[in-house]
Amino acid sequence: MTGYQRALDDLGHNSHDALGRRLTVEQIAERIGKRTTYLRNALCATDEHHPVDSSLVVALTHATG
Repeated sequence: MTGYQRALDDLGHNSHDALGRRLTVEQIAERIGKRTTYLRNALCATDEHHPVDSSLVVALTHATG
């Protein structure tokens, strides 16, 4: 697992909103306008068959704070 994959996995599983509540992958997907299944696969560090499009990194960063 690369550092990039680990960072994406952490982003999808350990992000919180402004009030400190954990964001679900569903909530993150909604914020960036992607399907939940796509994002869940893309953020999974062990799934190398569905890498996240690097153009989404900025959107993910904004959506998760």
